[in-house]
Amino acid sequence: MLFSKEIVKLLSDSPFKQFVLMELERERIYQSFVQIDDLEEISQVWLDFSQFCADTLSNVSSLSHLLYSRFLDEWTRDRVQIDADEERKEVITKKLEDLQEFQMELAILMIIYADIVNTGIFGTQPSPEYCTSYIEGYRILNTISQTYFDSSHPRASNIEEVMLTFLLLNQKQQIIQLLEESPNGYSEEKLIEEKGAYELIMAEFDVSFTAQFLKRLGEDWWWNDSIATHFAFERSLSHLETALDFYKQIPEDPELKGKQIEISHISLNQAQRNKELIDHYLRLSFEAAKSDSFIASVEYLNLVLGLEEEALKILETNVEMNERTLVLKEGIKREETIHRFFHGIAELAAKTSLLNNTIVDDKKEDINGIIEEIEEIVNRPDLKVTINYVSSLPFVYLNFVQELKIALLENIPLSDAMTKAEQNLVRFIERLEYAINDISTQLIEIEKTDTKIKLDDIQPLLENIGTVKISAYFLPKTEKKVYIVKDIECLEFMANSMYLEQNLAEKESNEVLDIIYHAKAHYYSTKALEIAQLSSESNIDKEWVEHRYSQTFIQGQDVELRLFELTRQYLFLNTVIDKIAKGYRLSLSTEDSIKENYYAIINHNFNHFVLFDIINKRIAENCLELLNHKEMFDLKDSNINWSAIEIKKVLSLCLTDFLEATKKAIFGIGADTNKENYKAASHFNDGAKAAKDASDHLQSISQYDSTFAQLSKSAYEFSILLKELERKTRENEKLQKLPIDELFNVLKQLTFLS
Repeated sequence: MLFSKEIVKLLSDSPFKQFVLMELERERIYQSFVQIDDLEEISQVWLDFSQFCADTLSNVSSLSHLLYSRFLDEWTRDRVQIDADEERKEVITKKLEDLQEFQMELAILMIIYADIVNTGIFGTQPSPEYCTSYIEGYRILNTISQTYFDSSHPRASNIEEVMLTFLLLNQKQQIIQLLEESPNGYSEEKLIEEKGAYELIMAEFDVSFTAQFLKRLGEDWWWNDSIATHFAFERSLSHLETALDFYKQIPEDPELKGKQIEISHISLNQAQRNKELIDHYLRLSFEAAKSDSFIASVEYLNLVLGLEEEALKILETNVEMNERTLVLKEGIKREETIHRFFHGIAELAAKTSLLNNTIVDDKKEDINGIIEEIEEIVNRPDLKVTINYVSSLPFVYLNFVQELKIALLENIPLSDAMTKAEQNLVRFIERLEYAINDISTQLIEIEKTDTKIKLDDIQPLLENIGTVKISAYFLPKTEKKVYIVKDIECLEFMANSMYLEQNLAEKESNEVLDIIYHAKAHYYSTKALEIAQLSSESNIDKEWVEHRYSQTFIQGQDVELRLFELTRQYLFLNTVIDKIAKGYRLSLSTEDSIKENYYAIINHNFNHFVLFDIINKRIAENCLELLNHKEMFDLKDSNINWSAIEIKKVLSLCLTDFLEATKKAIFGIGADTNKENYKAASHFNDGAKAAKDASDHLQSISQYDSTFAQLSKSAYEFSILLKELERKTRENEKLQKLPIDELFNVLKQLTFLS
């Protein structure tokens, strides 16, 4: 079984680490837009990142397909035993159903990100390089749909509607093709109607499935990507407009579909599209405020309010009112109230920054003017909202400028007034520090408890963290703000890590998805550790952060090991056994066509072991990383079974050596069959060394289990046999056959024991 270069490349490195890198790249992109940027600049960055996402999703899909094949093989191979064991049947059925649904979700995400790359976004040019994940995504959907309704193996009921819609689209395409190829006498109107219907289904697919999957998965194992969801609505609009053009060509639209598209679908999609762009710009406004770029924050919020105004206007004038429309409209109105407040405090922060610069120049007339502007902003009705901590910001700014106003009226030196004014900021920062300490204490206590961490434990704390964080973002630029922001973000990373690992991991449906959960949890703890180590004035318990970092790393590596072991078992049963047996038969063949190129033919046969070898190497490397991690973080007294990890490492190394010895033995037999005694002796000698290495590896863990001692003995005996074959071939004696069944048994035990 040969595998794609992509899956080989992915498994050559750690999938766990690659998922962490993707999270880091996403964060870096958002942090880069702290100044106001136009859509063209944003779109170019997003094309590159979308390619990154499409590639990552493709790699995840390859892994999940490999795992799906592993369980499907077990289902097929052991069907009689599975049917007789209800518990085993239930477990494997759920595995197959969950993996099928997961692959479908991956395919839809792959298609949307690849389409961004291939068509461009925000009206800009597409990437010069075509993203093949687009084709791959549709291939996966097509493969699932072809077997979904007539398969003898389990299928996921949750995806039936998606599969029905996908089949309907395929049928429409076939009908359109038949109509286009039919004689001229056939109805042109029927062709136009079918094309319009196809475009309508495509438009609805993006709204009902693509956009909804992006939102749902964004709350689960993916991330909330407003740009991708915006693109889904844009793509849906494009299909609607194409459908409308077709229906306008029909003299009498019997169902008035064209009118329905105009008054409902298009306008509703435009409003939903705006909603996604609103979320994107809101996040950018927060990033700008965090970096003290308050003017950029105001500009981003101007865009937010403009898009909300446009969306509400569309919903109030052009859309047929129904429950879906009303929910969207009320949601935008509620958010608009909050966003106007954010706009106000962003203005206050920008004006205060300007005021601080003006005070340095001692321009009293300008200072008075700015104070009046700040007072006017504070008194706006828009700034009357109730949000913990954040609601206090207008009064903090008002009290700040009041001290300066009094100083100007009473001719008090501005330097003295500034000292007094800054006390208002100090008192508010102390409130935030108290909140941070309280949240930190609660999180530590939650993690110390023996009971399972629940959503109800973490969610209120995450909400408090969110309001404290926004309050800190919109504070004026001070050194103290830097430390407050770092501490609250550190807590947010820790809380998210705890939530993901302790709660979402319980939704584990397959080992690939479990890696993603743990990778995200480790990403959060990595960011928390980075902050804790770099911040000289942090109030966060560094030992607590280090412990979580260590814990998420270990658990992530452990899940990855489990995935590798499952795929290794599948590859052994479906590739290794077959190719070794075939290689041995080829080595004994006396056919002229084989004898002439025996080495190349056998070697090509063994090339199918590439992925198996890579997985063995990854398992050994993962175990070594875990053992090194134990020493680095002094985890000798932890409850982790480090002996089991050492055993996994040794068995993996031994498996690599013993498989190499087996291959060399087969090459030796092939050379001997072809009277190439020198080459045969060389192969047998190399094989003997590899078998001896395997024996030595096993001897190092023989104290743990007598099975390892017996395997060590078997490997040593194989080494002796190969040395004997080397002697015989040098002396031109007849060779005995290889004990192929015994070799299979040793290889199988080494594969499945860990």
